[in-house]
Amino acid sequence: MITREEVISLIEQGHYSNPKVALFIKEQLDDDYISYIDELFKQGLGKSKQPENWIKLINLLHSKKIFNKEDILRITKSILADTIYDANPNINFLLIFIMEKYGKDTLVDLLTQKNYKFQVQSFLSQIRAPLLEEVIQLFIKVCLHKFHATILNLLNKEYPEIFKPYVDKLNEDLKNQAAFLLKFREDTDAQATITYWVGQFANGFGAIDINGLKLICAEIKATKSNYSFNPIICYDQPGLEKFLNNFKNSKLDNARFIFKSAHTICGEIRKNQDDNYEIFLLDSLGSESGLTLALKGIISKIITIIPNRTIYVSYEKRQYLEAGCTAFAVDDVRHLYTIENYLEKKYAKDGLFAYLDDNKVITTFVEHTVVGSTHKFPIFISHIPISFIRTTQSRNLFDGMFPRRSIEEKNTLVNKAKKLPEVSAKDHYVAEEKDGKPKNLRLSYKLDKMRIAVIKMIMKHDLSVIKEKMDEFDPNQVLAVKAKPPPKPGLSR
Repeated sequence: MITREEVISLIEQGHYSNPKVALFIKEQLDDDYISYIDELFKQGLGKSKQPENWIKLINLLHSKKIFNKEDILRITKSILADTIYDANPNINFLLIFIMEKYGKDTLVDLLTQKNYKFQVQSFLSQIRAPLLEEVIQLFIKVCLHKFHATILNLLNKEYPEIFKPYVDKLNEDLKNQAAFLLKFREDTDAQATITYWVGQFANGFGAIDINGLKLICAEIKATKSNYSFNPIICYDQPGLEKFLNNFKNSKLDNARFIFKSAHTICGEIRKNQDDNYEIFLLDSLGSESGLTLALKGIISKIITIIPNRTIYVSYEKRQYLEAGCTAFAVDDVRHLYTIENYLEKKYAKDGLFAYLDDNKVITTFVEHTVVGSTHKFPIFISHIPISFIRTTQSRNLFDGMFPRRSIEEKNTLVNKAKKLPEVSAKDHYVAEEKDGKPKNLRLSYKLDKMRIAVIKMIMKHDLSVIKEKMDEFDPNQVLAVKAKPPPKPGLSR
């Protein structure tokens, strides 16, 4: 079989159309060795003396339908990762190809997903009027939307003759945002921080890391005056272990938490007067096909640390996109603070866990070794309250999920606007241009609300103050004071 080095050599010599090259790449993709292909182009195009040959190869692979748009953008992101601190002129060939093939919008969105300041500077130097003015104006528009302080300041500095006239024609809100970001023209660290923070909510699902999670939790806490928003963020298994031990030894009788790892879920834990614990794990992937790996890991840790526990996990699968679990977890944990205001009247006294107990679907068992002896522990998989399923990314929401609920639950109001579940869900159920089929964009709407909220927070508070607020969301915080009671019905969300 031909090696990667031989493939690179063939392309460099201009033999990019050699069938061996396309066959090699196709076999790697068929075997799901995507990272291997990314590395091939990263090494080959990134260091090439003949970058035009690589672009011709990409165009050939695209025409043969070996590569699609997503492949090309993924490869480009992989190569761009090495340009954070220095530009690579070779990549400009690929960027121009993307602009010509997929349009300026795709290109500008791609170059504003991270802090590619130097590569943007290099790319723009290759563009000539009148296209240059169009591209820069689009960059300004997108940078204001994403609060991309670094590139916005670059454009103001390098192209004032285009920048100022364009910004002068914007509405007052956008002018104020531009003026705010330009205040940091001499502070590149602040530019990078703002770009990094907002970018996690402005570039689609899958971009929120542990700091982004702390940031949005700090924003929610700062704006929720009617109840105390204090979920504990547990980063991976060590963070979860700290949280569970701290909670067990605290005076707190309930807490909400977010577990952040390769997959993100949220949950709630309660302790009664007899030191019996009830735990709810809310996973956007659900448990219709069994417990996810994330749930199994969390459950194992809970069984090890928490005695006398009853564990409930969510049944419904709501996440159908590859990424988005952290956005789900943020929205879900916020709703956990007020969910008992939106349950059926019969749960007014005993609340969420009574609902979960009444709505058990499956009882499964997990094996766990305690003091050298292996035991089976029951895990109850339950339907989740109807208000949670509104974010389901599937047409099954209306075709199957709502119809299966009781009349009483379907007639329960689910938000401060006093809407019924199905009416509320339809607010963000729209047809997309690609296929005309309706899709539930509720979570996308929630993510964009997070972006706007974070921008407002940054414009209101000093960056150092925001960092202090972010540090409050940590398993190490003292769990000694009881949280305020949840708000009265109709005042949440």
